[in-house]
Amino acid sequence: IGTDISFESLYSLFNNDPQNDVLRLALSQLRTESVDSTLMADLNGPSSVESKIASLELLKLRNPEGATTLLNRLAGASQPNPLRRAAFKAMQDIGDMDSVGILLEVIVSEKNLARDAQRSLKKLSVRMGVPRYQWTQAYLPVLKSETDVQSVRAILAILDGVSCEEAVDWMKQQLAVGSPLRADILKSLSRWQDVSAGQGWLVLFQMGDANDAELNTAQRGILRLLTNKEIGGTESEKVQLAVELLRHAPTLEMKQSIVACYAPMLGSKENKLHNRTKKALSKAFLQFSDDPEIGEQVQAVLDTL
Repeated sequence: IGTDISFESLYSLFNNDPQNDVLRLALSQLRTESVDSTLMADLNGPSSVESKIASLELLKLRNPEGATTLLNRLAGASQPNPLRRAAFKAMQDIGDMDSVGILLEVIVSEKNLARDAQRSLKKLSVRMGVPRYQWTQAYLPVLKSETDVQSVRAILAILDGVSCEEAVDWMKQQLAVGSPLRADILKSLSRWQDVSAGQGWLVLFQMGDANDAELNTAQRGILRLLTNKEIGGTESEKVQLAVELLRHAPTLEMKQSIVACYAPMLGSKENKLHNRTKKALSKAFLQFSDDPEIGEQVQAVLDTL
C-alpha cells in the first residue's frame, strides 16, 4: 500500500521527527522501491550522522536486498562511532556471518566499542540459531589467534550465544591445562543453553581442586541444566548427565541437590516430569537405590514414577 507521493510526504515528516514510531511503521510498510533506494542513497551519501542513523533504522525494518552488505560496511572503522553503534544494533536483526566476524574483531581490538559489540553479537548469534557453524567458522579461529587474555574474556562473556558441544570441548581443554580463564569459563558454563555444559562441570569435579565458590557455581549451573525446560538436549540426555554427575559429585550436598531435581515437589511448585523423563529415570537411577549416602532419597524418587 502507498505510492511514491505517499513516501515523499511521509519521509519529509520523518526527517523532522525520526523518533516518531507511527511514521517509522508507515514507512517500513510502504510497497514502493523508492523507499529503499532513497534510504540507501542517504546512507551512502554525505548526510549527517543523525540522518543516517534514522535511515539505517528504517532500512533494518524493511530489510531489502543489499541491506546487510551496506550495514556491514557502515560498521567499519572508517565510520563515526555513533553510526557504527547503530549498525551494530541493526545487526541483531538482519546481520549475517560477515557481521559475526566484524563484531568479534571489534570486541578484541576496540575496547571503547567492545561492550556495544558484545551486546549485539550475543543477540545476533542467538537469532541465527546455528551455534556449531558460528563456533567453528568465526569464534574458534579468533580465540585460537588471540593472545590478549582480556579480549578472550570478553568473548567468553557472551559465548553462551553459541552454546554447543564443540565450544564446551574447547573450554574443557582450557580447564585441563590450568588456564587463567578458569573463572570466566565457569561463568560461561553457568549460562549455557545446552546440556553439553554438563561435561564441563564433570571436568571440574574430576580435577578435584574446586573451591567452595566454584562448587556453588557448579551446583546452580547443574540445577539449571536439569530443571530448565528451555535448555537444549533430550530428556534422556539430561537424565544420563545426572547419572554421570552423581558418580563424580564431590560433596553429599551436590548429590542430594541433583536427586532433588526429580523429586515430586520442587520448592513450592509441583515438579511434573515428562513421561520420557520418568522412563529414563526408572532405569538409570536404580543403580543408586542402595547407595549409603543418597539411596533413600533416590528410592523416594523412584517410588513416585
